[in-house]
Amino acid sequence: MLGKEEIETHFYQDKYFYADMIAALRDSRNRVAYAEADGVLLRMRAGYMHWLTAETPEAAERILNFAKRPDMFLIHQDFCKEIIIRKFGLCGEMRCWQGAYFGMEPLPVVLPEGMELRDLHMSDLDMVMERYTHADGDRAYIASRLKYGMIGAYFGETCAGFVGVHGEGSMGLLEVFPEYRRMGVASALESAMTNRMLAKGLIPYGHVVVGNEASRALQKKLGFTFAEQTVSWLFRSEE
Repeated sequence: MLGKEEIETHFYQDKYFYADMIAALRDSRNRVAYAEADGVLLRMRAGYMHWLTAETPEAAERILNFAKRPDMFLIHQDFCKEIIIRKFGLCGEMRCWQGAYFGMEPLPVVLPEGMELRDLHMSDLDMVMERYTHADGDRAYIASRLKYGMIGAYFGETCAGFVGVHGEGSMGLLEVFPEYRRMGVASALESAMTNRMLAKGLIPYGHVVVGNEASRALQKKLGFTFAEQTVSWLFRSEE
């Protein structure tokens, strides 16, 4: 079994492609389930989440025997998909571009005139559930993200949007309400959350669904760099 320093050194050879796994490796909630020359499998100690990279389909097949409670994967090679579907029945897929900011300096936060940023609280749960496009009725999950820390954009007492951090550590939950778009709200929220993660010693990284060029362009403008290869989320689908 490779040690964490050896694993991270390997990942840094393509740090934007493996930003998620570098962040996961540093997170005490996770453990190394497998790490050899042919691949790495990380998983949450008490959760359902797994990260996988493998050199060959044969290696992936063998490494996946070390998965535990496999309800969600973030994979780095396409050939892992069919193996995971066959072994675990995870038919849901979301292919993404992965971008990260490895700079040391905080980003400038430019606020539109009249706007301020505030921390959201549990009292905002109903509002986030109502306005977040991908809430999917998962109230417990959204509550956990509010507890972790979400930032809201406000014009007076009116919320214009928000941003947060997903359970595995990626930036996300970005929502700007239609009447406040194209004003710089998203840029301000993303920059503020990037700086908060930097202050905590975390790697700011996130995923953009392939095809969402506007979101990709926004993050590149802020200073994020995207890996050339895509990554894919695999999860249980109710369909």
